[in-house]
Amino acid sequence: ILDRIVNLFPKGYQNYDTYNELTMSVGAAIYKQDANDLSELTRCADKAMYAAKHTGKNQYAFYEHCSHAGELRKQQESMLEMTEAC
Repeated sequence: ILDRIVNLFPKGYQNYDTYNELTMSVGAAIYKQDANDLSELTRCADKAMYAAKHTGKNQYAFYEHCSHAGELRKQQESMLEMTEAC
Protein backbone atom coordinates (compact mmCIF):
# COMPACT_ATOMS: atom_id res chain seq x y z
CA ILE A 1 0.00 0.00 0.00
CA LEU A 2 2.81 2.42 0.87
CA ASP A 3 4.49 1.73 -2.46
CA ARG A 4 1.27 2.68 -4.23
CA ILE A 5 0.91 5.87 -2.18
CA VAL A 6 4.47 6.99 -2.89
CA ASN A 7 3.93 6.38 -6.61
CA LEU A 8 0.53 8.11 -6.78
CA PHE A 9 2.06 11.53 -7.02
CA PRO A 10 3.60 12.77 -10.26
CA LYS A 11 7.29 13.51 -10.38
CA GLY A 12 6.48 17.16 -10.86
CA TYR A 13 3.80 19.62 -11.80
CA GLN A 14 3.46 22.77 -13.85
CA ASN A 15 2.26 25.93 -12.09
CA TYR A 16 1.82 28.69 -14.66
CA ASP A 17 5.33 29.08 -16.11
CA THR A 18 7.15 27.27 -13.29
CA TYR A 19 7.83 23.54 -13.09
CA ASN A 20 7.95 22.18 -9.53
CA GLU A 21 9.41 18.83 -8.51
CA LEU A 22 7.41 16.81 -5.99
CA THR A 23 8.88 14.04 -3.84
CA MET A 24 7.53 12.20 -0.83
CA SER A 25 8.88 10.35 2.18
CA VAL A 26 6.48 8.26 4.27
CA GLY A 27 6.95 6.76 7.70
CA ALA A 28 4.64 4.07 9.05
CA ALA A 29 4.08 2.73 12.54
CA ILE A 30 1.68 -0.02 13.59
CA TYR A 31 -0.80 0.50 16.42
CA LYS A 32 -0.32 -1.85 19.38
CA GLN A 33 2.90 -3.25 17.89
CA ASP A 34 4.89 0.01 17.95
CA ALA A 35 2.78 2.16 20.30
CA ASN A 36 -0.42 2.15 22.33
CA ASP A 37 -1.51 5.77 21.96
CA LEU A 38 -1.73 8.36 19.19
CA SER A 39 1.07 10.56 20.50
CA GLU A 40 3.58 7.71 20.69
CA LEU A 41 2.39 6.24 17.38
CA THR A 42 2.93 9.61 15.68
CA ARG A 43 6.43 9.85 17.19
CA CYS A 44 7.29 6.38 15.87
CA ALA A 45 5.93 7.19 12.38
CA ASP A 46 7.93 10.43 12.41
CA LYS A 47 11.15 8.52 13.17
CA ALA A 48 10.37 6.11 10.34
CA MET A 49 9.76 9.05 7.98
CA TYR A 50 13.22 10.45 8.72
CA ALA A 51 14.71 6.99 8.08
CA ALA A 52 12.88 7.00 4.71
CA LYS A 53 14.27 10.46 3.90
CA HIS A 54 17.75 9.17 4.71
CA THR A 55 17.45 6.41 2.09
CA GLY A 56 16.51 8.83 -0.71
CA LYS A 57 13.60 10.54 -2.41
CA ASN A 58 10.19 8.90 -2.81
CA GLN A 59 10.84 6.25 -0.16
CA TYR A 60 8.89 4.80 2.74
CA ALA A 61 9.96 3.07 5.93
CA PHE A 62 8.34 1.17 8.76
CA TYR A 63 9.22 2.03 12.35
CA GLU A 64 11.79 -0.25 13.92
CA HIS A 65 12.82 0.02 17.55
CA CYS A 66 16.48 -0.20 16.50
CA SER A 67 15.94 2.43 13.73
CA HIS A 68 18.95 1.41 11.65
CA ALA A 69 18.41 2.61 8.07
CA GLY A 70 20.13 -0.44 6.57
CA GLU A 71 17.90 -2.84 8.45
CA LEU A 72 14.83 -0.83 7.47
CA ARG A 73 15.84 -0.98 3.82
CA LYS A 74 16.29 -4.76 3.96
CA GLN A 75 12.87 -5.13 5.56
CA GLN A 76 11.28 -2.93 2.88
CA GLU A 77 12.89 -4.92 0.07
CA SER A 78 11.84 -8.19 1.66
CA MET A 79 8.25 -7.03 2.05
CA LEU A 80 8.18 -5.75 -1.53
CA GLU A 81 9.42 -9.12 -2.81
CA MET A 82 6.71 -10.92 -0.82
CA THR A 83 4.05 -8.55 -2.18
CA GLU A 84 5.20 -9.05 -5.77
CA ALA A 85 5.20 -12.83 -5.31
CA CYS A 86 1.49 -12.83 -4.33
